[in-house]
Amino acid sequence: MDLYARANGCVKTIAQGLGVGVRCGSTYILFDRNTETPAFPSVRGRVTVTGSGDAAIIRAEIAVAEGGTIETWMRDRLGFVSSGALTFVPLASGASLPDEISHVAVGLTDPAPLVSRLSAAGTRVLVRGPESTTFAGPSGLAIEVAHDAGSGPDKYWCAMHPDVRSPTPGKCPICAMPLVAIPPPVFGDDRMDVIYKPTGTDRGRLTLRVVDPTTNKLRTTFVAVHERPFHLFIVSRDLAYFDHAHPQVQKDGSLALDLALPGPGMYMLYGDFYPTGGTPQLLQAPLVTPDYRGSPFPNPDAVQTEAGFTKIVDGQRVTLTAPPLAAGREAVLTFDVSDARTGAPVTDLEPYLGAAGHLFAVSADLTDADHSHPIDFATKGPRLSFHVRPPHTGHSKVWVQFQRAGKVVTVPFVVVVK
Repeated sequence: MDLYARANGCVKTIAQGLGVGVRCGSTYILFDRNTETPAFPSVRGRVTVTGSGDAAIIRAEIAVAEGGTIETWMRDRLGFVSSGALTFVPLASGASLPDEISHVAVGLTDPAPLVSRLSAAGTRVLVRGPESTTFAGPSGLAIEVAHDAGSGPDKYWCAMHPDVRSPTPGKCPICAMPLVAIPPPVFGDDRMDVIYKPTGTDRGRLTLRVVDPTTNKLRTTFVAVHERPFHLFIVSRDLAYFDHAHPQVQKDGSLALDLALPGPGMYMLYGDFYPTGGTPQLLQAPLVTPDYRGSPFPNPDAVQTEAGFTKIVDGQRVTLTAPPLAAGREAVLTFDVSDARTGAPVTDLEPYLGAAGHLFAVSADLTDADHSHPIDFATKGPRLSFHVRPPHTGHSKVWVQFQRAGKVVTVPFVVVVK
């Protein structure tokens, strides 16, 4: 999905009752998880997209034994003529085709008459659902007849994954959060003001004020994202200290949190939030404690490459596997979790703030940060995998968080981006 969305300006979307995928122009490519048992055998093929955005055109090649028979069957039974959008190639070509295609679908405003005709003609039904019926077509190809309500404009999106959109309400296929109404476009980030008042040795009261850039007024309400209205990440100047906290919204709309810091110093605060009527954003602001006398600037040279990628924290052995990381290139970081005492893979991870885990990454100069969640939101282990896209070269530090037996475990690693 990410590949087609990025390369061709397609929009991730939800076809209610049918599945998730991308919309390129007026055509959809729907996706199934490759970890699920398919409902019927797949065939080899190739899907290509030319153009971008609303002008994009999807074409598919499918390897079958009797392409002419299928074309005639689809024309005579379905009234469908592909006009080059769907072509069938000899079965021998399948070995060279890169994609696995489970079926093709035809959408109709009222599919009931066609479904009745096919059933009356003895066409075998493979899957029957509320919005579609899938039949066994010729040459082993499954054909779905679906209700097409029309794409309509995108009115809803996921607060955590705003590239997942839909014309109707629903749930995000990635994190299962309810979709919310897309707000009008806002140009410019909010402003996050920081007030820190010491209340004791290395302790203080932190107050955050989020200001609307268009009205200059205080934001007073926030959309709950992953069970909290506001996620605050606190990182020390040398990246040795990390905390994932959740300030409480006060009556006036400000956010407050009592802090217990490891000592005087310069800390960077990263606020991850979605203001009601605004857009999701990740803002940062520095905090220098009143009793700190050192440099107020980050020190990237203090962050050094680590010797290994396996650590034991709170009884859990965590091993990081990462490809060579390059600036601006997407990669997957994989964390394998096992019990440090027995060595057994951990398969009883618990949901933590609405996800199987959280990953926070910060560049050594503290200028870039990213908060992400596992590719498989519902996994219970032993593997957690995250998409990352480092913005520039140098050292970065990542903290992976997960929960087991009611305890949140935080494991840090240093990675190098070349």
